[in-house]
Amino acid sequence: MRRVQLAGIVLLLSSLPSCLQSPGLRRPVRIATDDSPPFNGYDANRQPKGFAIDVMNRAAARAGMKLEWVISDRGPEETFEAVEADLWPVVTVFGGREKHLYMSEPWWRKTTVMYSHADANIKSVADLAGKRVVLTSPSKRYLPKLVFPASTTVRLVAGATEGLLLLCSGKVDAAWADLRITESALLNRPKECEGQRFSSMRLEEGTREFAIGARFGFEKEADRLREAIDELAVDGELVRLASQWQFLDSTDASVFSWLERVKRKNEKWRDLASGLVLILAVSFGSLYMVQRARLRAELSAKARGEFLANMSHEIRTPMNGILGMTELALGTHLDPEQREYIRTAHDAGRSLLRILDDVLDLSRVESGKLALESIPFDLREIVQRSILALSIQAQEKGLTLRGDVQEVPAWVSGDPCRLQQILVNLLGNATKFSDLGEIVLRIRSTAAGDGGARVEFAVSDSGIGISPEQLTRIFDAFTQADASTTRRYGGTGLGLAISARLVKMMGGAMKADSKPGFGSTFSFALFLPTVAAPEVAAAPVMAVPNRPLSLLVVEDNLVNRTLLERMMGKAGHRVHAVEDGSLAVAAIADQNFDAILMDVNMPVMDGLEATRRIREMEKASGRHTPIIALTALAIRGDAERCLEAGMDAYLAKPYRRDDLLATLARFDAA
Repeated sequence: MRRVQLAGIVLLLSSLPSCLQSPGLRRPVRIATDDSPPFNGYDANRQPKGFAIDVMNRAAARAGMKLEWVISDRGPEETFEAVEADLWPVVTVFGGREKHLYMSEPWWRKTTVMYSHADANIKSVADLAGKRVVLTSPSKRYLPKLVFPASTTVRLVAGATEGLLLLCSGKVDAAWADLRITESALLNRPKECEGQRFSSMRLEEGTREFAIGARFGFEKEADRLREAIDELAVDGELVRLASQWQFLDSTDASVFSWLERVKRKNEKWRDLASGLVLILAVSFGSLYMVQRARLRAELSAKARGEFLANMSHEIRTPMNGILGMTELALGTHLDPEQREYIRTAHDAGRSLLRILDDVLDLSRVESGKLALESIPFDLREIVQRSILALSIQAQEKGLTLRGDVQEVPAWVSGDPCRLQQILVNLLGNATKFSDLGEIVLRIRSTAAGDGGARVEFAVSDSGIGISPEQLTRIFDAFTQADASTTRRYGGTGLGLAISARLVKMMGGAMKADSKPGFGSTFSFALFLPTVAAPEVAAAPVMAVPNRPLSLLVVEDNLVNRTLLERMMGKAGHRVHAVEDGSLAVAAIADQNFDAILMDVNMPVMDGLEATRRIREMEKASGRHTPIIALTALAIRGDAERCLEAGMDAYLAKPYRRDDLLATLARFDAA
C-alpha cells in the first residue's frame, strides 16, 4: 500500500507544471542589457528601453515570469561569467558562441549591408578581392559566415560606429553590419564622416539571426520566453512592437517567413496569422502579398473574384491618395532635393500599382475574362515605344538596347496595348538580368496569305541565363529562376506568365532558349492581318472645363476627399464634399451642382444606391446632373454596374488629374 501511495506521490510531483519546479522561475530572473540601440539599451536614468526590452517584458508576462533588469557595461559572455545576470534579451547567433552561453531558437532576423564609398564601385562580394573589410562581431571574437575572396583582408570590431569610423578614415574599403544598427550610426554620423557619400549592398546570405542568451543552468527560462514570443507573433503583438520601434522594412522577408511558420504551429490562430502576414506584406511593399493572393485565389472562382475585388479596393484607395498628393506636391515650388524625394515616392507608388495590375491581368486571363482588341496600329511605332520605355534603364546600366526590324508590314490589326505589354515585359527582364553587352529586339515577317503576315518577335540578351531545369517552369506564375534571383533582382515572377498567356490568346506560343552565363532569347510568332494606313487625325488637345464648376465630392476616405478638394480647387472649381451617399442625396435636394464625383464603396449608403435615388429625384425636375464614378475596384463588370445604376462615366483609382478634368470637360461641353 505504501508503495502505491509513494508511486502516486512521485507521479503527482512529476506532473506538476515545469514552472513550479524550475528554481529560476520561483524568483525574479535577472536579465541584463548593455547600451546597444536600437535593439536594447537604457535612458539617461539607466532604465532599460528598446525593441528587445519591450518584447522580453511582454513575453515574460505571457509566460508568468518576473524579470529583474540589470544594466551591464559588458557583453553577455562577460556578464554571465561574472554571474551578474541569468539572461540576455538579444544575442547574435554565431558559430562557436554556444561554448560560452546558451542560445534559444532565433526570435528575430535582420538583413545585413556592406557599405563602401560611392566611388569605390563595389557591387558584389567578388569586388572585395584585394580589399580591406571590417565586420561587426560581439567582443570581436566571432567570425560571421560570409565567403570572401581569398585576397580579402578581414578585420573584426565590436560595433557599427567603430566600423563606420574606419571606413570614413580610409583604413578599410568596406564595412559590414546589420542594416538597422548601421542606419542609426549613419543618421548620427561622427564628424569624421561628414560630407562623405556611401553606397550600400544588401547581403541576403549574411542575414543575421538573434536569440535569447542564457547563462548555463537557465536554458528553460530562455526557452519559455522564446515560446511566449511565438504567442506574441501569432496575435500581432510582436509586429506592433516592431512597427513602434521602426524595426520592419522591405528587407524583412525572413521575418515574414518566420511568422508563417509560427502560424502553422498554431492552427487555431490560422486565419488571424494569415491575415496578419497579408496585411504586413501589403504595408511594406513585400512580394508575400502576391503569393498569399495567389493561394487564396485558387480556392474557388467565387472566392477569387471576391478576393481580387477587395484587394484591389483596399490597395487602390490609399494608393490614390499617395499618388494624388505626391502629384500635387510636384506641382508646387520645391528645391531639387525635395523634388527628388517626392518623385521617388511617386514612382514607387506606380511600381506597386503595376504589381497589382499584373495580379488582376493574370486573374482575367486565367478566368477567360480578358478581351483582346482588334484595331489598326503601326507595328514599327509599337516597337519604338517598347524600346523607348526601357532605354533610360538600359543606358544607366551601360547596356546597348536596339531594334532590328526588317520587312514587316507597316500597318496591321490587333491589340497594340497588349502587344506592347508583352514586348516591354521581355525587354524589361532582359535589362534587369543583364549587366553588360547588348539587348536586341528582332522582328521578321513572312507573307502568310489571307491578307495577313506571320510576324516573328525575339528578344535576346547577354545576361545571366537560365538552366535547363529552370526553363521548364519559367512561364509559371509567381516563379523566377530561383530564390536568389528574386533576392538580387526583385520582381514578382508574373511578367513572363502574363506575357506567355497573352501570346497564347493571340494565337502564338512563347518559347525560351538560354544557357547559363551566355544570355537568353525569348521568342514568339503571331499572325497579324495587314490593313491600310488610316487617315491621320489631328493630335488631341488636353480638354479642361472652360468655366468654374460647382462640384459635389462624395468620398468616405479622408485622404482622397482632401485630395479631390485640393485638386479641383487648384483647377478653379468650387467643391462641396460629403462622406457618404445619404449625405450626397441630401445635398442634391438642397442645391444644384454641375457634376458629382461619386465614390462607389462607402458606409451608410454606397454610391450605386445614392445614384439611383438621385436619378429618381431628378425625374420630377427633368434635370440630369452628370455623375462620375470614382472606384477602387477596377474589376471587369464594375463599369457596367455603375452605368446601369445611372452614372455617366467611370474612372478607376488611382486616377490622374488630367483624366478627371478631361471627363468633366466632356460633360460641361455637352
